[in-house]
Amino acid sequence: MEQRRSQLRISEILSRAFNLCTNNFLELLKVIGIFMIPAMIIPIIIGATLAMSAFLSMSIYSSNLDRNFGAIGIGTILLIIVMAIISGFISLFATLVNTKILDDANKGNVVSWKSATRYVWNRVWSAIGLNILAWFMFLGVILVLVFLVIILSLITLGIGAFIVIPCAIAIIVIISPFIKLFNSIFIVNDLGVIDSIREAFLLFKKGYFWSTIGKLAAISGIYIGVIIVLWIFELLPFIGFIIAILGQVIMNIYVISYLNILVLDRIGSKDNLFRNNDDSGNSFIDPII
Repeated sequence: MEQRRSQLRISEILSRAFNLCTNNFLELLKVIGIFMIPAMIIPIIIGATLAMSAFLSMSIYSSNLDRNFGAIGIGTILLIIVMAIISGFISLFATLVNTKILDDANKGNVVSWKSATRYVWNRVWSAIGLNILAWFMFLGVILVLVFLVIILSLITLGIGAFIVIPCAIAIIVIISPFIKLFNSIFIVNDLGVIDSIREAFLLFKKGYFWSTIGKLAAISGIYIGVIIVLWIFELLPFIGFIIAILGQVIMNIYVISYLNILVLDRIGSKDNLFRNNDDSGNSFIDPII
């Protein structure tokens, strides 16, 4: 008869995730300073410069305002797209580097932001492809949910929406950390794009479905609660904005740590499905102790 290793409880994962983040704070801070902060500041600086340039151009060439306004509008849209792509790439790269740092720490390996950066750089195109596929799946689910809400609302004269909308909200709550889960599996298991997607869905296999749902819902609920509190801080002038940005960055790192531990814990559980009685003592090594 197959036996599974007892999985970590949600409280244990939350505690370990916190310890990983605090114990490796300096390495994570380097990544934040080198990658994440520039990814947030550069678009603001370029946007402010662009707005000032547009204002000066319209002031100087006010006689040709219509023609200049159209050219400036097109240029602004193109620049915004380019900035979004560059900022998104840098943010994704930083997220993956932090994922690797936390993974090394969780496995008991030597932690270094430089080695983590090299590792991610060597797999950057696969990571980009994985995240593009993940977001397409996310958009597909959202479109399906919207379609179902509209159809059931029309068929049932609005009654069906009261059933579908709560279910849709629950699904969206689960999807939010599930998107991040792809990157954790990609790094922790050192897999390719397709294998990472397959392994993510295998986390919901029979015997693990509700425990996986519960663990994803728990971290998603905590994340949403913190974000709401940070929104309140944004009401404070200037300092509130800084607190909100830093808080969101820290919370994202904590979610990564949580998901890394969840993935590694499930690897041990999955291995034991094929090793009913392993007396070697190597079936699972707690990296936190």
